Amino acid sequence: MEIFLILIFFLGISMWIGTELLKIYKESFVKSHHAAVGRTRTLGIILACILLLHPFAPQPRIVGIFGMVSTIMGIPLLGIGVYLWVRLIYVEWPEINKALEGYKQTQSSFLITTGLYAKVRNPIYTACFFTILGWYFIWRAVHGLLFIPVILAVIVIGTLIEEKYLTKKFGDEHMKYKQNVPMLFSPSLLTVVIVILAIVVISIISGWMQL
Repeated sequence: MEIFLILIFFLGISMWIGTELLKIYKESFVKSHHAAVGRTRTLGIILACILLLHPFAPQPRIVGIFGMVSTIMGIPLLGIGVYLWVRLIYVEWPEINKALEGYKQTQSSFLITTGLYAKVRNPIYTACFFTILGWYFIWRAVHGLLFIPVILAVIVIGTLIEEKYLTKKFGDEHMKYKQNVPMLFSPSLLTVVIVILAIVVISIISGWMQL
């Protein structure tokens, strides 16, 4: 079951990244097949979310007092992810949609740099990361936690590809935005990520996890 879930995850990621590559190298194709490309991207993201079922697959668990610590750590991490999702859905996106209404008449586009997008360039992926990280800690899933660096690497690769398209589209405006705003983590969130990953590594090396 665990291998099946991971394969589905990578299938979804491949579909997502594939659509981003199309936007860079086959923009005319994307314009003529906009609906199909959009559905493929959405399906890919949905398939990638199957990773939330990973902790329920048979695997070693963090046990004893460290299991309690894992759950306690997972709650605020998941809380960060949930907060970001709520902020995006109920605050950021409604405001963006209002702004888009004014641009539909001119058929122009604009770069979003306000709200959460003024803190990190890709708050959606930041929310995904903290949601998955907290979820794995709460369920004390050892294999899931060991998979976190892979998830982070996939998010970074996908983000770099997506931002290459944005730079192509918005030019100097996006380059300046990249220079002033971090990709996924503000300095404080980056500190949290580094500390958490360090704890996982130290726990494994010290034999605190039942592998």
